Amino acid sequence: MLQDICFVDANHVWVAGFLWPDIGIMLHTENGGGHLVTGLGEPGRQDVATDRARVSAPFPNPFNPHTSIRFAVPGEVGQPVTIAVFDLRGRRVRTLVDGFQEPGEHIIDWDGLTDSRESATSGVYIYSVTIGGFSTSGKLALLR
Repeated sequence: MLQDICFVDANHVWVAGFLWPDIGIMLHTENGGGHLVTGLGEPGRQDVATDRARVSAPFPNPFNPHTSIRFAVPGEVGQPVTIAVFDLRGRRVRTLVDGFQEPGEHIIDWDGLTDSRESATSGVYIYSVTIGGFSTSGKLALLR
């Protein structure tokens, strides 16, 4: 799954994505694509410097009973991270992360349970991710 492309100039390009939900890949070329250098990353490792916060689409989505959200904390020092799931009325269903995270790639799993450890009902949910000053959100579909 392609996540990001950065065209530095006509010859220098970086491409980031995933071969599978837990295997990150970074491709780089310095001659317009004639030769690609590959780098594979693992969660918790920072093989390639992360210069900005990133959040991957949850996988699988729709899901039952688990889905995973992959995110990257940028820089050389950790940052505060909050990841939460809300119902369509805006009520917080589950807090997945609420604290300081070290730089690098991370994966968090939602098991379809609420904060009170009850099964969430089938339906559409909103996930919200804040990493330092960066925020994003998206939809999750839980199918029971």
